[in-house]
Amino acid sequence: MTYVVEGRTGPWELVIGLEVHAQVVSKSKLFSGASAEYGAAPNSQVSLVDAAFPGMLPVINQECVAQAVRTGLGLGAQINLWTEHMRTPQRVQHGSVRNAVRVKHITQNCPAAATGVVQVTHCAGSNTSSTAPKSTRQLMMQTLAARATARK
Repeated sequence: MTYVVEGRTGPWELVIGLEVHAQVVSKSKLFSGASAEYGAAPNSQVSLVDAAFPGMLPVINQECVAQAVRTGLGLGAQINLWTEHMRTPQRVQHGSVRNAVRVKHITQNCPAAATGVVQVTHCAGSNTSSTAPKSTRQLMMQTLAARATARK
């Protein structure tokens, strides 16, 4: 279905995309052997790799890669046999600019899987629904900077 709206400069096609984040089930983090247990005390699960100390090289968690590949296969996506990750600086802000913390974010330059399909069900009312295939663009593995909590 295509939606077109008339703008000042001519017609525009309306395209709406979703970015969905999912967390893999793993006992350790994506790039270090540190625990990934939910609910632990702040800063209790940080390794030298997580803290991006100089000379500390990340090693990818093979189980996380396997889960990403299985997800890509489930979406009918093309699985890329080669991918690359890189560290990029990121600022995490809590409250005010003076509390901003500089951290490292590890992300992929090339996705683990691409061009898959997911079935989406649209419910039009209490008795009617339709299912349509929607394309997926990419499946990426990344580690996000941890949330910092300020003490009062």
